[in-house]
Amino acid sequence: MGLKYWPKTTKRNFYIAARGSTFERIGPHNEEIISILVGSLLGNAHAEKRSQRTRIHFNKSSNNLEYVEWLHSKLVAGGYCHKKDLLEYRGMKNKMIKFNTFSFSSLNFLYDLFYDRLDPVKPISRKRMSRNYMFQLEDLFTPLAFAVWFMDDGGYYRDERLFGREGLTITPSVGFDYNVQIDIIREIIYNRYEINTKYVYRLYKSKELIMFPPEEIPKLNEVIGPFVLPSLQYKLKLPERKVRVLKRKRRSLFLDDDDEISDIGVNG
Repeated sequence: MGLKYWPKTTKRNFYIAARGSTFERIGPHNEEIISILVGSLLGNAHAEKRSQRTRIHFNKSSNNLEYVEWLHSKLVAGGYCHKKDLLEYRGMKNKMIKFNTFSFSSLNFLYDLFYDRLDPVKPISRKRMSRNYMFQLEDLFTPLAFAVWFMDDGGYYRDERLFGREGLTITPSVGFDYNVQIDIIREIIYNRYEINTKYVYRLYKSKELIMFPPEEIPKLNEVIGPFVLPSLQYKLKLPERKVRVLKRKRRSLFLDDDDEISDIGVNG
């Protein structure tokens, strides 16, 4: 792809210049930061393009505060967003935390990668991905980007209605469909890491999922395990199955010498 990366994560002053022109905020960007942004955009993060500049919006659940703080601290350390308290608000189901990066003209390539403008006149776009950008995304789909996406939208799945099928799943971003975008992502996962996946549709929640079967979980652990936070390592394992133990004592077909013989039930 030919992208140039900054050698290490350092805060550069032109990123946070209060009165500087945002067009001066140019790359090369750090590879770690780009991986975090790509992994987030594969999930629920959104990009906004205005005045030829792009910024990324994050909207996370506060259930795992360690992950949200880690994500925010990485962006603050690189000078990509403000160092201030995270804004918490009440969502429909639970508390949410939101923040966004600064606007960068050099991040427009991420917007063009993930978004397709529906109307050439109106500035309204939908998160879609074209096969024309498949090789570009495959180059950016690093193990860290994979891990960020899994920490954000990964988990355990079991469907009793389909013969007890189970595995680990990851949720693609809203707007991706099965015939195009999800097929592209599954193909990239196989081409890059040789991990086979399956497509799952949860009818009662209207969710489309990418599932990693049990036999592919060791490969998944090898790729993204080193980057997953300690508090989220449980997502990389299948839960232990509990064996049901019968409390009543089993009766033998044959009576021992010490067993008492009762005629209850025989003679009434």
